[in-house]
Amino acid sequence: MAGISAARLTEERKAWRRDHPFGFIARPAKNPDGTLNLLNWECGIPGKTGTPWEGGLFKLRMVFKDDYPSTPPKCKFEPPLFHPNIYPSGTVCLSLLDEEKDWRPAITIKQILLGIQELLNEPNPKDPAQAEAYAIYMQDKVEYEKHIIFNNRFRNFSNINMPTVENQVTSTTGSAVAHTAVAENVAVKSIVSTETQSRVSLANTQKMSDLMSRLGTTHQQVDEYSRRRTEQISEEVTAAIAKIVTETQSQQTNLLSDANARSAAIEEEYKLKLQKYVEELDTAKAQNLAVLEKDLNLRQELILEQARKRIDDLNEEANRLKMGVLREAQAQANAKVDAITQQVAALGAEDANRLLTSTSTTVIRTEAMAQGETHVPGAAVVVGTTATTVEKSSSSSTTSKN
Repeated sequence: MAGISAARLTEERKAWRRDHPFGFIARPAKNPDGTLNLLNWECGIPGKTGTPWEGGLFKLRMVFKDDYPSTPPKCKFEPPLFHPNIYPSGTVCLSLLDEEKDWRPAITIKQILLGIQELLNEPNPKDPAQAEAYAIYMQDKVEYEKHIIFNNRFRNFSNINMPTVENQVTSTTGSAVAHTAVAENVAVKSIVSTETQSRVSLANTQKMSDLMSRLGTTHQQVDEYSRRRTEQISEEVTAAIAKIVTETQSQQTNLLSDANARSAAIEEEYKLKLQKYVEELDTAKAQNLAVLEKDLNLRQELILEQARKRIDDLNEEANRLKMGVLREAQAQANAKVDAITQQVAALGAEDANRLLTSTSTTVIRTEAMAQGETHVPGAAVVVGTTATTVEKSSSSSTTSKN
């Protein structure tokens, strides 16, 4: 068996066991060793309610190929049914099972069985497969339904065994030819002896005539018996079905009452339990909220502590950076002050040199004036502070001289 077909049929079996139409049967056949043969299914299709097929359960064999679901299964009724779209061999003629027509790999076993059940009550006259059933169906629908009730539905009651009438005539010479007459699904066998010799006695001929006459009477008796038995079976089945329906309705009513009472009791019980659970949940909720609040407070304090620590760290870092900037600025300022100081010192030294030179010149000029010289070469007139200084120097010189 191919892996794809085996996997698909395994899934079909699981799906059927989970959910299938009421009254239908579908299961894989068993091999001699007890294992399941997934390629060979034994099915049962119930007659649809309100149709001539009602009350029957018709056995169907469904055979799959290794390339399933690419190709459809072969469906065959065992034994064959009297139906325009069922071959004398029992094979179902349905477009749903024809890969050149309506077959699709997605079609399931349940859909196939439902389609065949629908076909039983609604034959397709455009696609006949059984000549006799097709002819009667097209000519007389009432007669066709009678054939269905008898030939199909009647023989599906397993507890009915129809008698077989056998008439045998033997001869000491010659060969026996078996003649079988079929009347409404009842087999009547008549074994007639034929004379192989060249001369046949009148007595044998008379016996043959008597036997054939008795055979015709037997046919009529069997037909009448079959008709009465069929009516009796139909009445018995109808009464049994009515009884089952009544019992089922009563059981359903009782079951519904019990279910309603049980449902009310369960509802009341669960209301009480629900109230208790709500109270317990409220208590647990309050406890959990208290724990949660405490936990949140701890976490909040931890977060705030971490935030304060980070802020302190940032402030310290900022102060460190500020001090570095201040120290750098102070160093730069000190460097500038030192430079200015040096410049001032240089300027002071230069001024001192100039002052010294001016003082010397003034002293020389003063001495010259004291000696009566009006002009001293190289002497310059100095005003302001220098002049005062010269005067003081002159006074000092005069005092010294004195």
